[in-house]
Amino acid sequence: MYRILAPELVKKTFEKIKKYLPDVVRNPETFAARYVSSSSMFFEIGDFGGVFWLSNIVLGHKAVIHIVLWDDALKGRYIEAKDVVRDIFRLLNLQRLETLIPTMNKRACGYAEKIGFTLEGILRRFDRYDEQLANVAVYSLLKEELDG
Repeated sequence: MYRILAPELVKKTFEKIKKYLPDVVRNPETFAARYVSSSSMFFEIGDFGGVFWLSNIVLGHKAVIHIVLWDDALKGRYIEAKDVVRDIFRLLNLQRLETLIPTMNKRACGYAEKIGFTLEGILRRFDRYDEQLANVAVYSLLKEELDG
């Protein structure tokens, strides 16, 4: 279902996900500086059909999760995604996961909600995507909400 990627394998992932990223991190060096660190982890989903990655990990507390699926076969498999999220909570003893999604990406917002994330609010004109300022939705999932 998934495997944890070593940092040297993340370059392959970057080429697939860069079009989904804010403009500021669309080059490999900036992306690596921000996300390939001791406070991040990458999970390859399926047969390289997508990736979940964590940043800003605070063991025993919280992390930011980023989800990018490019294989359409994976996009409707919410139960498997919940299993990965459940494993992430367990492996890192987390209490909270949060994610930020551009509001223009309705499909990703819907996906987050289907796997249990709750909309907390909107950050207005928060990031640039394709040279346009975009609003970003903040979602969170608490440990006790996993099976709720």
